[in-house]
Amino acid sequence: MRSPWQFAVKLTTKKYTSRNAALKACASNAKCMGITKAGTKEYYLGKGTAYKPGKGMKIFIKYGAMSTYGGYSWTSKSDYTLSGGYLTTTAYTTKAKALTACKGNSKCKGVILKGGKYYLGKGDSFKSGSGYTTYKKTS
Repeated sequence: MRSPWQFAVKLTTKKYTSRNAALKACASNAKCMGITKAGTKEYYLGKGTAYKPGKGMKIFIKYGAMSTYGGYSWTSKSDYTLSGGYLTTTAYTTKAKALTACKGNSKCKGVILKGGKYYLGKGDSFKSGSGYTTYKKTS
């Protein structure tokens, strides 16, 4: 998130009334690079990587691939882990089980895939890590 900025170009003119609805729409559109919060209940999909000042506005920039699961948006990046490492040593055999466990744990910031197993992660940012795929809980 960055403030006070807006995307220089809107992907469409459609207005979304919630951040989650806009994030979900952005996640399913490969051309969407993030969303602009233009006001209360006013969100737009952004195109490109150019930004311009926008008084009172905020942008949420899409990094990596986005998906939705369990009421959350998840940003995934290959060859990255989370800055805080593993939250627990419990390993999950499927991504769905790990995402569900993360969703129910307020300390969990994402899910880390390493060696075919999924772990709950902590830390607020991505950190370079060869062989990892990380799914960061974004909303």
